Amino acid sequence: MPNLKPGFQYINKEEIYLKGVKDIVLAGDVGCTGFDNESKLVFSKILRERADLFFILGDFVSSGTLPEFSEVVDFCGKKVKAPIFTLCGNHDIPDYPKAFGFSSYALILEEYVILALDNSVAPFSKEDLLFLERELKKHKTKKFLIFFHVPPPNNLQLSCMKKQEWEKIRRILDKFKERIECIFCAHVHAFQEYYLDGYRIFITGGAGARLYKLEKDPLKKHHAIRLNLEGMMRFKVEIIRIDKP
Repeated sequence: MPNLKPGFQYINKEEIYLKGVKDIVLAGDVGCTGFDNESKLVFSKILRERADLFFILGDFVSSGTLPEFSEVVDFCGKKVKAPIFTLCGNHDIPDYPKAFGFSSYALILEEYVILALDNSVAPFSKEDLLFLERELKKHKTKKFLIFFHVPPPNNLQLSCMKKQEWEKIRRILDKFKERIECIFCAHVHAFQEYYLDGYRIFITGGAGARLYKLEKDPLKKHHAIRLNLEGMMRFKVEIIRIDKP
């Protein structure tokens, strides 16, 4: 991908225009229970997947300190051949902005917009909600993939946003509902696909942290998600199961 080095990206503007992105690998909750040997094994297998870019949906460290971020960045080193984009999870506070810049921003692709929003401290900020609506109005011909860390209400467990927070963002999304392809989140160390108010939502929190033992998790193993963006009529979601020796 032109002008982007492999590895973690520092974001200092709201919009980044990218061409030639067809395969995206999403991973959530890499090292929030400690970036130990198991986390490193799982994450290294994910980084070997074919991808035009990787996106980490938050919580890739435990306490959000610069030394922790540096450890993960150094670990990726020569393991990854593609850019890595991120957003802030609750475990990535407080030093995320120093390490990676903005956590709310848009990747403008040829037919899609990936819109990342920061809800690491639970509520969406007024500024981010305005940014969401502004981008949806601006890119009228594109489909949208919405990324944030803490998922909308679900039947997995209580680790989700409050109903009133979902209502705030839903009121904006509803104006453009036909162009919202999917919502992707993490935070819960499990996998789930569900629908809420007509929106298709994925939770992918299995990129290395200790997994939750949830009966309603159909995978019950570490994983990532591959998005194939060959075209608006050929959007595909593929589950990448991570088998450990």
